Amino acid sequence: MARRGSANTLSLDVYAQLRDAILSGQVEPGSKLKPTELRERYEVSLSVVREALTRLAEQRLVHAEPNLGFSVAPLSAEHLRTLVEARCAIEGLTLRMSVERGDVDWESRVLAVHHRLDRTPIRLDDGQVNPAWLAVHGEFHAALLEACGNDLLRGICSSLFDMAELYRRWNENGDPSGRDVGQEHRDLSAAALDHNAELAEKLLGEHIRRTREIAMRNIPALRDTSS
Repeated sequence: MARRGSANTLSLDVYAQLRDAILSGQVEPGSKLKPTELRERYEVSLSVVREALTRLAEQRLVHAEPNLGFSVAPLSAEHLRTLVEARCAIEGLTLRMSVERGDVDWESRVLAVHHRLDRTPIRLDDGQVNPAWLAVHGEFHAALLEACGNDLLRGICSSLFDMAELYRRWNENGDPSGRDVGQEHRDLSAAALDHNAELAEKLLGEHIRRTREIAMRNIPALRDTSS
């Protein structure tokens, strides 16, 4: 039976479920997304599915090609290189603006979300990355940028962060034991709360580039395309 609700509400719901499936690794990078199959799975109309896929394409999580349809964005060394370059430039600028403009309410939000991040285990007992940590990790990076005063920049940063998450989820072996991600976040939070914009931007760039280096070593698809 078809699900009831407005087309916009259903589209947002399907979009959210597909986005979660992509970012959680339930759907492999590069795999086809067939609207007819998705229509049956979610019990909605084709127009609702296409609208959800178009939203994901706008965020670069899905590729839309004429005559070929939709597919999950593939992983590649070149795409990761340009993604990291864009994040360092755009997210770095946005962070600098936020740190310079942030007030006491912003400081309180950053402090609170970092406290939760610092107290949330990165991995579960079975060695898998903790979904709760992934969620609060995203909140932390978003909170750092909240005071920039430019919603357009924040929207771009959010889209870039989502693309980076696709690589994070397919990082087979995770971060090496020599990396202290918690300390990186503590240093970044401290620089932001001290309103040291230059240091915060520098630490963020190092944080992003270090994650790229780890992904290049651990994700087979990147090793295959980086030589």
